[in-house]
Amino acid sequence: MSTTRRGLQKGKATRTKAGVASPLNSTGIDGDIRVVETAKGPKLKVRSNGKWWTADLVDETQNQTAGFVPKVWVDRGITPGMGATSFVYPPDYVTNNTIVAISFGVSLGTNERTYFSLGDSGAALIYDMFVHYNKKLKYVKIEIKGSADSVDLKDYTLAVFYEDRKS
Repeated sequence: MSTTRRGLQKGKATRTKAGVASPLNSTGIDGDIRVVETAKGPKLKVRSNGKWWTADLVDETQNQTAGFVPKVWVDRGITPGMGATSFVYPPDYVTNNTIVAISFGVSLGTNERTYFSLGDSGAALIYDMFVHYNKKLKYVKIEIKGSADSVDLKDYTLAVFYEDRKS
């Protein structure tokens, strides 16, 4: 068996410590592991390549159904003109099998962004637009229909939430 300079097996942590303060970059050696208590709960600290890395520790009895925290890909742009359609293509790593949700918001004025409107009266009738995801061609389609007070040519934010299966 090969050993490190301290006589421990390679690949094993050189030491484990528990504490209430985060370690300084000037302390420890690569391979050190520490558990640190914070106001938000315990954190795991690992020293690698000359610096400390952090991971949250999760209570196994909480939120068993989620299983993952989604990542988000964001696109910002201008909605198409009235009666027109535009297409947004997420990157290849966002796939049909990993998309969890899509959020679309249009800036209707200073300090306002509308993320959802549904109905057949009031603003929902006036702002006649659709946001679709085409699973076969893998794009988000933004359609602006004609109306008296449209959302055409407005700033938008498109957020595609997805599960990162590489982690």
